[in-house]
Amino acid sequence: MSHHQIKELQHELAELGSDASSHYARGLCFMPHLQSLSLGSIEELVHKKAYLGSAASSHCARGLCSMPHLRSLILNSMELSDKFYSTMADEASKSKIEKLRHFDADLGSAASSDYARGLCFMPHLQSLELYRVELSYEFYSTMADEASNSKIEKLTHSEADLGSAASSHYARGLCSMPHLRSLRLDIVELSDEFYSTMASEASKSKIEELNHREADLGSAASSHYARGLCFMPHLRSLCLYSVELSDEFYLTMASKASKSKIQTLSVKDVSMMTPRRLLSILSLPRLQSLTLRDIRQVDIDDGETLTRPTSVDELTVDGKHVISLWNLGLHTSCPRVKKLKLSYQKEENVSSDIITMACTPFYHLTHLQIKGDKYRSSTTLNDPVSFCDAVKTSCPQLTKLSFMWIKLKNEKAAEVIQLMKTHPHLTSIELRRCPTNTGLDPLVSEVNSEGKLTVTVEHTWR
Repeated sequence: MSHHQIKELQHELAELGSDASSHYARGLCFMPHLQSLSLGSIEELVHKKAYLGSAASSHCARGLCSMPHLRSLILNSMELSDKFYSTMADEASKSKIEKLRHFDADLGSAASSDYARGLCFMPHLQSLELYRVELSYEFYSTMADEASNSKIEKLTHSEADLGSAASSHYARGLCSMPHLRSLRLDIVELSDEFYSTMASEASKSKIEELNHREADLGSAASSHYARGLCFMPHLRSLCLYSVELSDEFYLTMASKASKSKIQTLSVKDVSMMTPRRLLSILSLPRLQSLTLRDIRQVDIDDGETLTRPTSVDELTVDGKHVISLWNLGLHTSCPRVKKLKLSYQKEENVSSDIITMACTPFYHLTHLQIKGDKYRSSTTLNDPVSFCDAVKTSCPQLTKLSFMWIKLKNEKAAEVIQLMKTHPHLTSIELRRCPTNTGLDPLVSEVNSEGKLTVTVEHTWR
C-alpha cells in the first residue's frame, strides 16, 4: 500500500467485523501520506496480528486517539514500536476509548512508561484488561505516580510477573486510583512488597470488588494481605480462587476483622480448612454471603468450635463437603441463611440425605439452588421422589427451587415439577440447562396457567 498517495480519508456509517477491522486498521497505518483521518461512527475496533514500524505505529496511535466515536479497542498480538506508546501518551487527552483489551505484547522500559502515562490520561477509559502483556518496572512506577489522573473503574490483569520494586509501585498505584472499583488479578506473580505496600496504602483504596486467582503467599505476605483487605474502606466483595495462604492470613484477619467492610466472600480451591480458619472468616462483622468451594481437606482437630452466630444469609458449599463442614459447626454459625447453594462436580448424585442434612438447620431458608458443573455435565438426580420429599420436609418455608446444569432431562424435570406443586409456600421453580427441550413446554404452560407456581425453563445444554 506504500504507493498510495491518499492524504485525507473520511469513512462514515460502517460496521466492521473482527477480521475486517484488523485488515482495515493495518491498511490505514501503512498509508505513508495519510494526514487526515475521519472514521465517522465506528465504535468498536479489533486490531490483531500485525507488525507496525515506527512511523506506522505513531500514525496508528494518533488515529485511534482521534476517532470521535471509538469506545472499545482490542489490540491482539500486535508488534508495535515504542512510537505507538509515546504518541498514545501525547494524544491520550483526545481519546474517547472507554474499554481497552490488550493481548500478548512485550514492552520495553520507555514504552512501558509511556503506556502507563497514556492509560492514566485517557479521560474516558473506564475498563482496562491486560492479558500476557510484559511490562517493565517503569510501567508500574509511572502508574503509581500518575494514578490520581486515572479514570479506570475496572482493571483485569492476567499472567504477569512483577519483581519487588514493581510490585510495591503497583500496589501503591492501585490504591491511589480514585475511580478503581473492580480489580481482578489472574496468575500475577507478586512479591511480598506488593502485600506490605497494599497494607500500608489500603485506607486510600476505592476498590469495592477484588478477585484474586492463583497465587502462593508466604507467612509475611499472608499477614500483610489480610491486614490490607480488612483496612480497605470500600471493599465489599472478595473472591480468592487457588490462592495459597498461611495461618498468618487467618490469624491477622481474625484480629483485624472489626475494620472489615467485606459483605461477600468466596473462597475456592484453598488448602486445609480448620475450625480456627473458618472462625476467622466468620468473624467478619458485615459478612452476608459466604462461598466455600473445592476445599481440599477439612480438619476438625485444632481445638476450636464454631458456636457464635453470624449474619450470613447466603451460603454456598459443595454437596460432598456438607457432612465435614457441618461437623465443624458451620451450620450453627449461620442460623440466618435464607439462600443455600449446593454445588456438585464430576459424576455425583444429588442425594436426598445430603439435602435433608444441609437444609434442616436453616429455619429461614427460602431459596435452594442445586448447581452442577457445566463443563463436566455429569451430576444427576437419581431419585426425584426422595429428593422432593426431602425438600418438602427440610425446607418448609421454601419459596424458590433452582436447578442449573443438572442432568434431569424432560422426564425427571416433569416429575420434580409435579411433585413440588404441593409444597405450601413454593412459588418458583427454575430449570436452567438441565438439559431439557421444548417437549417440556406444555407442562410448564399448564402449571404456570394455574397461577400458584411459576416455572422458568432455559432449554438445551450439551
